[in-house]
Amino acid sequence: MGDVALNFLFSNREGSKLLHTTPLSTPLAQVKIWLASNWPPAAGVAPGDLSRIRLICMGTLLNADDSTLADCSVRVLDGPTPVNVSVRPEGAVPSKRRETQSAQGQQSRRVGTSPPRPPAPRGGGGCCVLS
Repeated sequence: MGDVALNFLFSNREGSKLLHTTPLSTPLAQVKIWLASNWPPAAGVAPGDLSRIRLICMGTLLNADDSTLADCSVRVLDGPTPVNVSVRPEGAVPSKRRETQSAQGQQSRRVGTSPPRPPAPRGGGGCCVLS
């Protein structure tokens, strides 16, 4: 296994980014520890609870802290691999769906997927609801 250059991009913090090169064999928990100890001031205060740090790489939520970057299929690109960083609000609880997936041994899930929605009622008033 080789190394991967990660380009951490912080949600809602224009221009806040951080570069880090690490082996693909590095566990996500170790990546979060490094990230928290090198948190850029422009990204606000680093969370004390590392479980609040959410990492999304190329559309995939990396949510199994005991898995390595290779286990999570983090790709090595010609340039740094972009990793979006967001912080779960303090007191927010992960959804049951994610807890169930983690319990079933899933190591990552596709962001933006949702269960099928029922068909919209006919004869509506012309409004559109986005969720």
